Parts: sequence; C-alpha cells; structure tokens
Amino acid sequence: MVGDGWFALIHQLSRDIVSICQSENLNIPQAGEIKQKYGGLRFSVYCGNSEMDRIVTAAENGSEFICETCGAPGQLRNEHKASAPMYTVCDLHNPPPLSLHEDELAVIITKQIEAIGTRRGCNEVT
Repeated sequence: MVGDGWFALIHQLSRDIVSICQSENLNIPQAGEIKQKYGGLRFSVYCGNSEMDRIVTAAENGSEFICETCGAPGQLRNEHKASAPMYTVCDLHNPPPLSLHEDELAVIITKQIEAIGTRRGCNEVT
C-alpha cells in the first residue's frame, strides 16, 4: 500500500507504460505489487520489456523525492532509530523526533517494568 502523495507518479507511470504498449503494438502488461519499501515506491510489471523496466526504475527513484502523504517535494528519512522504517515525506509530514527527555523517560519506564517483573519472580516481561 502506498500513500496518496504518489498517486500522480503512479498514474503517469501507468500512462507511460500504456503509451509504450501502443507504440510497440504490445499487450498491456499486468501490474504486480505496488508498494512502499525502504521509503521508496516499488512497482513490479509482469511481462514488461526493457523500456518499461527503465521507466519503472526512474519512477521508483523519483519517489524518493516526493512526499508519500501529500505529493509535495520530500526526502527519504530514517531519523529516529536505525531499526525504524524508512519513509519519504515533506517537512510538514515528518514526525518530530523524540526529544532527549522523552527518550530518557522511555528507558526509565522500561527499567521500571523489568524491575517489577523481577520482583514478582517473572523471568520475562511481556
């Protein structure tokens, strides 16, 4: 699933694929997955050709500069944690990073939960 901000990009890509098919007298290929992965668009085409592959790659690369939420200029981001998912958004749709205070609070709460579990004889906190 992708956000509405990439609609125009996907629509134009689809029109370009149809145009290639018409100019080369080809059947319109089946679109496979259309999803967001590693912050960018992933668009797979079954039974396409090298020209289609080229424009799909260009659209996928271009998606990393378009906000997936609103379509405004954006950038690929992964600012919060190394294990957090990547996404492409504009400044308006970029969630603010956790402040140091909130981050410290999360560590303290986690330690308290672990301590409570240990006092109760729990081997694992769930």
